[in-house]
Amino acid sequence: MRLTCFIAIGVMAGSACAPEPQRGASDDASQPPSDMAGSGDDDAAMPPPLDVRIHTEPVPAPPPPGEELPVAVVRTFRCEPAGVGSELVVAAVTGDPGAVIVIRPGGLALNVPGVPDGTPWAPDCRYQLLYRAADGAETVLAQTPSGFLFAAALKTRGGADVVCVNDLRHSEGGAGGRHIDAVTIACTARARGGTFGALASVVVPDGDWAAWLRTLAERDDADGQLALRYVRDFSFQFMNMSDAGRPATDGIFELGLRLGADGILAVAPGVPAKVGARTNPLAEAPVEGWRPDRTDRGRLREVFGFDDDLCLEGCAGP
Repeated sequence: MRLTCFIAIGVMAGSACAPEPQRGASDDASQPPSDMAGSGDDDAAMPPPLDVRIHTEPVPAPPPPGEELPVAVVRTFRCEPAGVGSELVVAAVTGDPGAVIVIRPGGLALNVPGVPDGTPWAPDCRYQLLYRAADGAETVLAQTPSGFLFAAALKTRGGADVVCVNDLRHSEGGAGGRHIDAVTIACTARARGGTFGALASVVVPDGDWAAWLRTLAERDDADGQLALRYVRDFSFQFMNMSDAGRPATDGIFELGLRLGADGILAVAPGVPAKVGARTNPLAEAPVEGWRPDRTDRGRLREVFGFDDDLCLEGCAGP
């Protein structure tokens, strides 16, 4: 048996896998003719089944109950521009209510089925990156559109603004898919009243692994000292919720950044420190019974299909 996997991207929105039945050389001969099939020339004219596979991996053996599935490398995805639409807010600016980081298609739709001409559109999933202040004023942070994905931003105690973002670099992957070439982290900053500098890479993988941005925070020990945390991930799958089968080099790392009074951002001396071996953000979460009340059902009814019999004995969740 084999497993067909793809990642559908709005901004890389998710992943899916489905098993494929194995077929032997004599399978076709052993099957009885279908009542729906024609005969003669009609059979010859029938097109072959559509194959939309982007990536295949052998199906792993099922794990024992309670254990995580082993992680597999998947470096392909399908670009879905509709997932972003005309724009998408990817982060709020901590310490500056109303300010956000936005990605926006750099092109316009033309002759796209089901999409009005002139709609902001990015068929190759490359986007502009913008800082939008609480008053609506916008600043372009990257002159060249790219595969910007996750972001983190904050206003420091001294009034400076710092923005970091994942830059997912990808290329044509065949069969309508995209290949992930690299996943880096880039940052930019501005002093109070100043302007943002050029977006500069601060984490560039030195091998076959992706750097997924997790958090950006200001240290308490000194002004201008920042801590950027990211996941080192050999699988290139940001939605992976398993740590089984990961190499010892994977984990959560913290990189120090220094912000000068002039708004210039620099990487602090030293190597990033490994601060955690579990990449799954829910790995250490407690599991306890949950009985959804009327408020829970109203708030979550668009996410969960609450049946009359659901959770009568309590629902287990983090």
